[in-house]
This record gives sequence, C-alpha cells and structure tokens, in this order.
Amino acid sequence: MTLSKGLITPPAVIDATNNYLEAEDAIMAWMSDWCERDPNAWESSTGLFAAWKAWAERSGEYVGTIRRFAQALERHGITFLRKNKARGYVGLRLVGDAR
Repeated sequence: MTLSKGLITPPAVIDATNNYLEAEDAIMAWMSDWCERDPNAWESSTGLFAAWKAWAERSGEYVGTIRRFAQALERHGITFLRKNKARGYVGLRLVGDAR
C-alpha cells in the first residue's frame, strides 16, 4: 500500500505567498512607525506612497507599485476617497518622520 503525499505546492506559489506575507508585515510596520489611525483623517495617495517609499527604502523593504500599495491599504481597512479632485485615503494620518 502506498501513501499519497497529496498535492505538492509549486515553488513559485510558495515564493509568491512568502512575498505577500512579508509585504503585509512591512505595511503594518510602516503604519505603526509613521501613521496613526483616525477615522476622520484624510491623506493624499501620493503623500502616503511617498512616505511608504521613504520608509521602505530606509528599512530595506521592497517598495512595489502604487497599485500594490493601494491594495494593501484597502486590505487593512483604509478607504479610498476622492476629495475635490484629489485622490486619497480616509482613516490614516501621517505623523512623526513621515511629515
């Protein structure tokens, strides 16, 4: 009788999963270091991404694209909102080193 090992996860899937989890941890670390959650706060998309990029480069993290960054913010409950003609997010305020 032979025991089945089940499906073997391809290395590309393992790498992609690890990269995703590392990025999620990095976003949370950035938010902890340079932001505060405030349901009434609004920050521009470009301002947030610039702060993320500066933090990520200092921390040796992968910066990625603004689209990937936006998706990560939304997964963490930060809501996209246009204010007048500016694009930004509600629920997060840049503080400390980010300013």
